[in-house]
Amino acid sequence: MTPPRRFCLLRHKDPTGVSGTGVVARGCYFPEQEIAVLVWAGPDPSVVVRHGTPGSPGVMEATRRIHGHDGMTSVLWEDEP
Repeated sequence: MTPPRRFCLLRHKDPTGVSGTGVVARGCYFPEQEIAVLVWAGPDPSVVVRHGTPGSPGVMEATRRIHGHDGMTSVLWEDEP
């Protein structure tokens, strides 16, 4: 079984003025199940669970596409693959 990997979303610029900059979310990616769990920081924290197709890189690519704001937010891995 492949162990899960922790990551964070580091926002360099906040185009919406909602999340601010710095670490805006922490997450855990489960590669065998193709599931990512994100816990958003801030005064109103929330949790998002994204499901994908096992064996594909879809969930993390979707996370970058949806929350990356065209490079204004980076996914930083905290664990080695």
